[in-house]
Amino acid sequence: MTQHPVVLLTFSNNMDAYLPQIAAEQAGIKKALLDHSDKNYLQLRDVQHASTEDVFYLLNRYHNRICILHYGGHADGQNIQLEKEIGVVQKANVKGIAGLLGTQQNLKLVFLNGCATAGQVRNLLDNGIPAVIATSVKIDDQQAREFAVQFYEAMATGSDIATAFTKAKAFLESQSTSPEFLAIESSRGFELRAEKGTDKLPWGLYFKPETEEALKWKLPTESALELRFDSDAFSGKNKLAINSHLVDTTLKAIRESIHVKELARKIHQARNAGDANRKPSDAEKKDVIVRSFPAPISAHLRTLFSAELSEKMDQERLQQLATTYQKSLKLLAFILLSDLWDATQKRQKALELAEIERRQIEAFFDLGEAMAPHFDYFQLIDALLRIAQKNESQIYLDPLNAYPNGWAEVPVFREANDHFELIRTALEEDVSGRLIEPYCIASEQQLAAFLSELHFLIDYKMAVIKNIEVYQVKNMPPRTFKHVMVELDNNYNDVGRKDRQQELPEPTDIESVLLYRDQLSENLNLSPFILDENALTKEFNSKIYYFGHRTENGLRYFWIENEKDTLDISGQQFGYVLQQFEKARKDILNEQPTTTTSLLSSNENDILTLM
Repeated sequence: MTQHPVVLLTFSNNMDAYLPQIAAEQAGIKKALLDHSDKNYLQLRDVQHASTEDVFYLLNRYHNRICILHYGGHADGQNIQLEKEIGVVQKANVKGIAGLLGTQQNLKLVFLNGCATAGQVRNLLDNGIPAVIATSVKIDDQQAREFAVQFYEAMATGSDIATAFTKAKAFLESQSTSPEFLAIESSRGFELRAEKGTDKLPWGLYFKPETEEALKWKLPTESALELRFDSDAFSGKNKLAINSHLVDTTLKAIRESIHVKELARKIHQARNAGDANRKPSDAEKKDVIVRSFPAPISAHLRTLFSAELSEKMDQERLQQLATTYQKSLKLLAFILLSDLWDATQKRQKALELAEIERRQIEAFFDLGEAMAPHFDYFQLIDALLRIAQKNESQIYLDPLNAYPNGWAEVPVFREANDHFELIRTALEEDVSGRLIEPYCIASEQQLAAFLSELHFLIDYKMAVIKNIEVYQVKNMPPRTFKHVMVELDNNYNDVGRKDRQQELPEPTDIESVLLYRDQLSENLNLSPFILDENALTKEFNSKIYYFGHRTENGLRYFWIENEKDTLDISGQQFGYVLQQFEKARKDILNEQPTTTTSLLSSNENDILTLM
């Protein structure tokens, strides 16, 4: 599937050396690219008050999708200024950033709109960046804004990089305070004219001879969301019914499910009793699929199969297809995080984490409300799988051990995630009527492929432990532990009619959501990433919540069926859950300073050369 290109705009300011035109530069560039964004030709992401962590996270969040990185703010020959928090500056060294940018295979241009940034060009080009726009001296705040806006307006009207640079140059040269520019032809190499102490404002466009072709690159003029399909099964006279492809594909993949086998026996009995034409009904097929998957997935499949969402292809159905995928993805991420935390308790040494893996895990544990809707759980899963392999940690979900190099290189997973990322972008705005049907069709196909690959989940169950009672009779071994519990049993719609009891020789964990395969005693506790509110409050029934993001006072969780229903955790309410969350972070990251190369300078409070 075609990747949806991303233009990443990052800006930084300093309260002690404030740049009043930074906000106007951000607004002007966004306005210039608005039409391309509205038509889904590209995805526009902008960050004001960007921190090093923000830049690192977004470059990984949109790995291999970023086509332009723009920076506006204070800079010098070796660093750009970012913000540790609003108004509190930190330096980001070009060496670290250049290495990170060099991994972006589709990056065409880095635009450093700060003072004297030409000193950073060599590192960027040596790391494979095709083209760089930078400055060799201090630049005026207002002219920096005008040059950037003119450049992007030219790009938005069809100019390539070289032509847009020339047009922006011509605009400033037409002003009464015309700056002197480096000509494109004289900017190929690394030798810059020394103009310190002057008020000339030379922007240069830099590249290597072997990357000169990149200067002809233009912004995309068609949408990656204009999907094409390999099959015409959903069109014409032979058009399939809604859910048909999803049901038939998934049912084939989970044919070993006990629920599917029970239905097969029922069909055979009916045929043997004389109903030779007895076949499973559509409702029966949907029911066994729902019953076969773990509760957080089955709840959304049941909604997807409902009569209301099966009547027509509309935006509500498209949203539910995307939600089912996202909830499934989060379940796997939370299982892997829980598993990894358990692994740290059994190890004699800290986990070995690459810097990119550490950053991804930190980004999860630090997830705030603003970034939560855009957090990439696929990338987190990819990292966790690689961490487990590298640290020789056997994954609780045994079939996931088959992906030692992660999911990014597995076509079925990568294509499904690429697709649903595109759909999530489309759903941020109202999807036009003509696109709804193809989006729904493609989403059904991708969800079917994704769930089919995860068919092994049918072997696992979930249970909620409400309470544990100890039974010990005097001088009569052995004692037993009576577990008051709700067996979700992959049929979330029916749970809670009555709490059940099960006696075990050893206790499990109280007030927890457990994942298990054959024996409840051999479980994986999913706390603190998945909670059951009714277990915490000692009520009947079951109500499952996923971790969502941090709040000012603690953590916020969302009900798996409807995210309008939230559960807040704080030091005053279920404080031990918050303690668990912090301990999980501490244990997984080992709370030791990273020894790998940092993007930050040794003095985070240095103020860079002003524009």
